[in-house]
Amino acid sequence: MTCDLSPDLTKYYDVSAYVYALTSPTAAEGYYPVTGAVVTIQTDDGPIEATTLEDGSFTLTNVPNGEYEATITYRYGFERKFTIKVNGADVDSDTKVGIVACNWNGDDIINVNDYGVYFSKYFATEQSDEYDVGVDITRDGIINVNDYGIYYAFYFQTEDSIDYADTV
Repeated sequence: MTCDLSPDLTKYYDVSAYVYALTSPTAAEGYYPVTGAVVTIQTDDGPIEATTLEDGSFTLTNVPNGEYEATITYRYGFERKFTIKVNGADVDSDTKVGIVACNWNGDDIINVNDYGVYFSKYFATEQSDEYDVGVDITRDGIINVNDYGIYYAFYFQTEDSIDYADTV
C-alpha cells in the first residue's frame, strides 16, 4: 500500500472579463452587457464555467496556469470561442468579448422568426410580464426600435457567417 502525501503545488487563479452584445457584424468588441451567458473552459481537472451577471461580467475560479479555449453559449446568441491565457496571476480584464445576441428564436440564423419574437415583446418594459432582458439588447428598460436596429444589422447572418475578432 502506498500513500502519496505530497502537497498539490498547482497554483489556481481567477479569470474575469465581460461578455457584451455586438452591434454589427464588423464590430470588434461588444457594446451592451449580456446577462446569463455561460463561459466555459476545459482544464485537466474538468470544465470550469461561470455565468455572466447583469453587467456582463464573469469570473472563472480556480483556473491553473495555461492557455485555454473558452466557449460562450447564450440562449439568444451564437456560440463564440476565444482564448484565455493564465500565467502566474489572476486575470482581471476589461475586455468586452462580443457575441451576436439576437438569435431570439434559437434557430441559428437571424431572420423573420427572430423578428416574430421581437415583435411579440415590442414596447414591453422592465415592469411588464412580457419584458425579456435578452430581447432588450440595448438594456434601456424597453424593447424598442433600438433593439430592432441591432437585429436588423445581423439579418440573415448565421453562426458560420460571423467572423468574430480575435480576442485573448
